[in-house]
Amino acid sequence: MGTSTRINATEDTVKSLLSRNYRFIVPEYQRQYSWAEEQWQDFWDDLAGLDDGETHFLGSIVVVEKGTAIDELDKFEVVDGQQRLTTISVLLCTIRQHYDANDREEAADSVDKNYIWEEDDDFNPQQKLSLNSLDNPQYRRLLHGNKPREDESQLKRVAEFFDEKLSDLSGEEVDRLRKLLLNAMTLVTIECDSQESAFRLFETLNDRGLELSSVDLIKNYLYKTATQDDSINEEAIKRDWETIIENIRYDLDKPYRFFIHYLLYAPTPDLGRNISQNTLYNNFKELVEEEIPESEISLEEYISNMADDSVLYLNITNCNIRKYDNSSNDKINDILSDLSRLGFSQERLYMMGVFSNLDGASDVIRSLKLIESFMIRQRFTGRITGKDLNELYSNLCSEAYEKDDPVGYIRSQLSDQAPDDDEMKAALITHNFSRSDRTLFVLERLESEYYRTGNATPSLRGEIEHIAPRKAFTAKKYNGWPSYLDIGKEDFNQIKDQLGNLTILEKRLNLEVTDRPFEQKKNKYEGSDYKMAESVANHDEWNSDTITERTKELADVATRVWKFDI
Repeated sequence: MGTSTRINATEDTVKSLLSRNYRFIVPEYQRQYSWAEEQWQDFWDDLAGLDDGETHFLGSIVVVEKGTAIDELDKFEVVDGQQRLTTISVLLCTIRQHYDANDREEAADSVDKNYIWEEDDDFNPQQKLSLNSLDNPQYRRLLHGNKPREDESQLKRVAEFFDEKLSDLSGEEVDRLRKLLLNAMTLVTIECDSQESAFRLFETLNDRGLELSSVDLIKNYLYKTATQDDSINEEAIKRDWETIIENIRYDLDKPYRFFIHYLLYAPTPDLGRNISQNTLYNNFKELVEEEIPESEISLEEYISNMADDSVLYLNITNCNIRKYDNSSNDKINDILSDLSRLGFSQERLYMMGVFSNLDGASDVIRSLKLIESFMIRQRFTGRITGKDLNELYSNLCSEAYEKDDPVGYIRSQLSDQAPDDDEMKAALITHNFSRSDRTLFVLERLESEYYRTGNATPSLRGEIEHIAPRKAFTAKKYNGWPSYLDIGKEDFNQIKDQLGNLTILEKRLNLEVTDRPFEQKKNKYEGSDYKMAESVANHDEWNSDTITERTKELADVATRVWKFDI
């Protein structure tokens, strides 16, 4: 760092840190409180497992001193460490509540006065720790002795976690735990003289192993940029960022994917390169520093558009499109539900382009059917890598909608990149199908497109039935099958999960036939509402040749079902 940077590091106990006459402020650019039970349990085990005279190092707290008026408490902005500080504070609030519930008013008041609240020069209590605007309303309820209201709030969950832990302890044990927390848990408080130096330190710590997500780093960098550049509307950036996080935080288990997909999808600026989780942060910095200044869009407009499109992204993920007439919306959302069973993630990038650029529902439906065919072929052959998919979908977003026939262009590009019919058939013939929703989806589609020639499958969801039981050679209840089959155990293991040994069947019938010989299974299959199961009953016997021939037949059918002449 430059010579003008001043850093002061102090070793603290929790008690010395919270006893000073200043407040900690978590700025808006920091992520919400996100620790979960794994981290809470580790924290609790570290604390409760301490013996007298032992200490435990919690890590570092990085802060920047903020200017205040003469009658205000000194403030420190928390650049890193809010997860630890918040967890400590919630535990202190829970200990105070335990004291209140056990008529220990003096002990409760002491915790309140010394570690949770701080009086200013006008004798008004101020929060010792203030969280960002998304978390602070729920946190204040804890400070005032109430539980957070939001069911999804991690603050509510951590309070309930500690409350349950304390309920098992005696009064003396709670006292000992409080003393260990205050005197035996240690931290290093790193004070920086400016936000710039704190951000530099923050990124350095991340480079050296501090566990920060690319989304955290993007937020820090974005807010730093907005804070330092007077030409940028800082409040608009903060508002739109909060909207983005609010839209994606509960419904996406890997929120970084949205940012990768948006950077690859956004028409302006068009980055024209692949982005991974590891390169996301650096690509975002380059976007802000080089790409946006040379484009026709401002940083505020870019983040505003991202906030708007986060709603679309969420609706795609939740299969809840409401752009067209009700009938079309229902059909589109049904297709999206089918695609979700195949496990779409990168395809959301493709779908962002589809829903943003195609106004006609029929074109959207054709585009979704095309991507279904592509996904099936890609999933079963595994020939196309994630990097190649990102590049393909990004190029389609950039190029397809400038063509006179966007859907025709999409079809040509997807069909050119997809495994051909011979490769698809070969992959399906040798593929071992797991008992998964994707396998059930394949069977359902074969039922409707081949056995019922386009008519819908029965309304009740069926189940996957192995005609020759998977455990024919290992489970006693199938003791008749080894002598019935014309092959040994090792050879059977090669074909037992092939497509030809599967059918779709009603749950009630599946339960009835589970351990039956083939002749008895046939009788039940004949009474099935599924035409696929009925067709199996036409076979006189069920052996390795039957399974192999049926596998080839269904592989050929599947190749025709998931075609590109849509």
